[in-house]
Amino acid sequence: MIFTMAVFALFTNAAVSTIHVSSPYFAKDLGFGVTGFGWMTAAIGIGALLFSVITIANPRPVMTLYTQGVFFLLVSFVDRFWLVILLFVLIGFQESAVNVIAPGVNHSMIPKKMLGRVISVMILVMTGSRPISQALAGWAMKWIGPQSIFLYAGLLEMIAAVIVFLFPFVRRFQVNKKESAETETV
Repeated sequence: MIFTMAVFALFTNAAVSTIHVSSPYFAKDLGFGVTGFGWMTAAIGIGALLFSVITIANPRPVMTLYTQGVFFLLVSFVDRFWLVILLFVLIGFQESAVNVIAPGVNHSMIPKKMLGRVISVMILVMTGSRPISQALAGWAMKWIGPQSIFLYAGLLEMIAAVIVFLFPFVRRFQVNKKESAETETV
């Protein structure tokens, strides 16, 4: 389970990293300028803040698969300022969901004595794709443009989510609250 979610996180972070490179050029191409880029960046934070007020009582891996890839894909087809901002709020909402739910799930599965080591490896795996994907996005934008970067990032994330969702152990995973409570008191 942990390996599967780490691989999914690798692809998710690769997709998200590309939008950080392409967003300024996307704002420029659509005529939004620096102010529009600022709004786009703020919208991600607003979405994350909105999500953070929601309490997650029973984190499950499948919750992280409700992919922001759909929102990336939609961004590639829109050119209206407020619609782009709304989609960026939704991207931020989902980004926060992944970054809040995934650690909760990981903490529920990993034995306490191994938590630090496993989380360290997961962070390395999850962030390892960032520089590579950003370099590829920067290089590819020369030929395909920033809107296409959003399209391909969305497809990458959606394909990864569908593949991971096909694993029954991911779909059916539930935290055993009794075992979790006993583990914490030991």
